[in-house]
Amino acid sequence: MKKNLYLIFPYRGTGGVSILFKRAAEWLADKDYSIKVIDYSDGFISKNVDNENIEIISYKDSLIEILDNSICLMQLMTPWSIFKNINFKSDTKFFFWNCHPNNLIPSIPIFSNYFEQNLVFKKKFINSFLSKYQKNSKSFLELLLKNRSVAFMDDVNIKNTEFFLDINLKNVQKLPIPVILDKKSINKNHDFKKTLRVTWVGRIEDFKTKSLEKVIGDLENINQSLGTHIIFNLIGQGKDLNQIKNKTSLSSLDYRFFDYLEISQLKKFLKEETDLLFAMGTSALEGGNCSVPTIVLDISHTKLTSNYNYKWLYEIDGYNLAEVVHKRFLGTGTHKIENVINEIFSNKDHIGELCKNYVEMNHDSESIFKNLELFLNDSSLRWDELVSSKVLESNLIYKIYKYLLG
Repeated sequence: MKKNLYLIFPYRGTGGVSILFKRAAEWLADKDYSIKVIDYSDGFISKNVDNENIEIISYKDSLIEILDNSICLMQLMTPWSIFKNINFKSDTKFFFWNCHPNNLIPSIPIFSNYFEQNLVFKKKFINSFLSKYQKNSKSFLELLLKNRSVAFMDDVNIKNTEFFLDINLKNVQKLPIPVILDKKSINKNHDFKKTLRVTWVGRIEDFKTKSLEKVIGDLENINQSLGTHIIFNLIGQGKDLNQIKNKTSLSSLDYRFFDYLEISQLKKFLKEETDLLFAMGTSALEGGNCSVPTIVLDISHTKLTSNYNYKWLYEIDGYNLAEVVHKRFLGTGTHKIENVINEIFSNKDHIGELCKNYVEMNHDSESIFKNLELFLNDSSLRWDELVSSKVLESNLIYKIYKYLLG
């Protein structure tokens, strides 16, 4: 009899984690599991999964009942945020995938940009005013580690968690972002010295906007001296899209906007219409997967200065597909925009090959999902243990915060 495995990620937008969970569901559906995905009826996974062996359960206000003897796979979150309208059984097992540096960090609802640029002060604030939550997150993580019920996607997430929770994480389980390898990644021939086709793929909002603005500014600054017509394709949606369109309306660059391309269309576009990609996370891996020279951008909540440098996909370490940039840390990039463009002119195919090799060596979905399956079977954390640990409780401050957010 197949085990019941619930993948819980209700999300309407397009993002790296929703793509990750969709791919995991499709891979695990061919194994010894009865796969059930909890998502909004109009959520990303609901609309994009095409597999008769995957059951979609609509996430709504009414209570969702989890079957006996089930496993739940979820993105890691603060324990008091675990979905209240899902009725887990006492024997329900859990496995959590850490997919964002702040997954376990108590959120501060006001002045978030200021706190993200002053991490030492943010930590002091949390320790002073949200100490109960910090302790609960730490206790929750210790419980997960004890039961082999958590994996981290990269070293950035590990280091950020260590810093804010005052915990030492050694020999933790890792599950990098998986990509389905593309064996047919030969790109169309194109005279990129006459027309350089640059592409951005990703949401245009929040911590990604500042990195996009940095790329736009750098390309604008070198455009006149370059002597090459630059087409800049921006693929993505978000609340800052109009802001970016206004910023580029009087530019000498040729900007072209695309709301969304589904994965097969995106791969075709990258192979046939892109000489240089700027992206983070899953989008950066898709570029490397298609042998496109790819720059990995970083997370920033304020304007990036002239001291910020770029890095190629094949240069990253610890699976870090976006570092958290702030006043005291400008990332590990070493290339100015002029160096990036010159490398494209002189070495485009070689850089594309190096990026593809990196993806094949570090992010092959087949090997990552095999590890995920092993981790799921090895996890021993049960709902009754979570409840008895008291880490799920929230106090009045959090309830007021949730109420104000609506």
